[in-house]
Amino acid sequence: MMEPKLSYYITKSKELTSNTFDKKIRIAYLSNFTINGIEETFKVKCAEKKIDCKTYLAGYNQYNQNILSDQSDLYGFSPDVTFLILDSRHLLGDLFYSPYSLTSQERADFIDAKSDWISNLIDVFTKKSKSKLVVFNFCAPIYSPYGICETKQHFGLKEMVSEPDADKRAGLLSQIENLEHKNDELTHQIFTELGRNFITPFDREDIHYLASSLDDVADYIYASAKKIN
Repeated sequence: MMEPKLSYYITKSKELTSNTFDKKIRIAYLSNFTINGIEETFKVKCAEKKIDCKTYLAGYNQYNQNILSDQSDLYGFSPDVTFLILDSRHLLGDLFYSPYSLTSQERADFIDAKSDWISNLIDVFTKKSKSKLVVFNFCAPIYSPYGICETKQHFGLKEMVSEPDADKRAGLLSQIENLEHKNDELTHQIFTELGRNFITPFDREDIHYLASSLDDVADYIYASAKKIN
């Protein structure tokens, strides 16, 4: 059964009324990016299981302040479960877009410092709250932030069209074939992760459609290259 779209949960949550379910849960969400719809989704899912769900959503990118401050609304809410949801793009900052601006050792030191910082936040939270803490991070991106500007030459289609040397064309075709196979593997990985993860950056149907379409593009490039060769 296909998971409903996020819009379904947002609409459905507005129809929920105060209930007297015996089971109750208090859930808090902390993140460093916008997570619209997560509250509504959990409320609807809990209601379907006859669980009364109360939620607390921290302000945009306020997770650090919420955890460190003894007076934060987070501790006043007293959650049973807390989700700390972090986006790697925010954590890495400029390094996400230009990772090779630093040496390998500098990158390693940067990651170690970030890991220690997150570990410290977790330690502070567990000392101040009895809540279960779930630390969640989206998968590392499998694309380049520079997009087609960085990768357009890798497929070699332009070179193949203008290259008169048959041996060179064959070499370019081999490169395209290898990249097409890698794309197949990445598409399979995306579909696998969609099946494993409940929370996705946007609707899973759209992710599935986008991945399938990009896989088709790679297939068409490979097919065109074979005809040109």
